[in-house]
Amino acid sequence: SLASVWKQEPITFFKRFFEAVSE
Repeated sequence: SLASVWKQEPITFFKRFFEAVSE
């Protein structure tokens, strides 16, 4: 889930987030 990703890899979370919004 995003929550687990946020706790483990916040940078990866942001990267995936911005990738999703940029499309």
